[in-house]
Amino acid sequence: MNLQYWDALCRMAEKSGEEINGEKITDILSRAALFLLPNNNFPAPSTKAIQLNKIAETFKIPFPELAMIYENIGCIVLIAPKEAGIENVWHSLGYFKVEEESEDSFGLETLIIVPLKTTLHKTELGPQLQYDKSAFKGMKLYANLGDDFKTIPVNYEKPDIASVDIYKHQIHRFDTAFHVFTILEGDTENFILETTPKKVRKPKPGKVPRSHERPYYTLLTPKKIRKKLNLEDPTSETGSHSSPAPHERRGHWRTYRDERYKNMRGKRQWIGPVWIGASEAKVGNKIYKVRLDL
Repeated sequence: MNLQYWDALCRMAEKSGEEINGEKITDILSRAALFLLPNNNFPAPSTKAIQLNKIAETFKIPFPELAMIYENIGCIVLIAPKEAGIENVWHSLGYFKVEEESEDSFGLETLIIVPLKTTLHKTELGPQLQYDKSAFKGMKLYANLGDDFKTIPVNYEKPDIASVDIYKHQIHRFDTAFHVFTILEGDTENFILETTPKKVRKPKPGKVPRSHERPYYTLLTPKKIRKKLNLEDPTSETGSHSSPAPHERRGHWRTYRDERYKNMRGKRQWIGPVWIGASEAKVGNKIYKVRLDL
């Protein structure tokens, strides 16, 4: 996972001095939950997302204020609206690095701040997002080329092709993040593992804790989690299959569709998590914990 992208984003945010909704970005990022997802191995959103027929009313990211998606070339930060509702104004921060694409863009680091006015609604193909392009007026761009940190001007009446392209890419990344979390809501096989350093540093004013100074979260199967925690699988201790243990599963929403559920058909019910054995461990200089509440 490319944790260095988070650290680069922090450096650029500190230089920008920007605010969102009257609050410094550095304060917002200091509360951030670093959420690491597989870059290319996550299932396509067209499978499980379709099954979540009420996602438009219940969609949420797994952390109260902010979540992060890491990609191959950077990261995206989702800042949830203060008030819940179908129509919301999210804010999206992105950090991207362009390397060796051309002589002009070599080593270019870009910080993008975009307010995204979104309307969440249901379709036959599952939950979809619509975007209000008027939010483009709030987009801000910064570039860091060597020691030179500067604002990139954007003409909102007639934006240049590069600015439009960056805005479209940010919408695409936001849309991808949304679909990842709709899938995550219906995923019962993978658990969220919290990794915390033994010493979590309190940030200095105007500074954001870097990746090695704060917790981060990964999505893993129980087998991979136990390997990290150096634990044996409790279901295999006796070597007997006469009394199988319950299958481990994450907490999830279940929608009853079958005709045999006469009283529950069409309704959603929360199914609690099931985890077998120890869910916390200290290994080296890190503390691992399976988050059954996410």
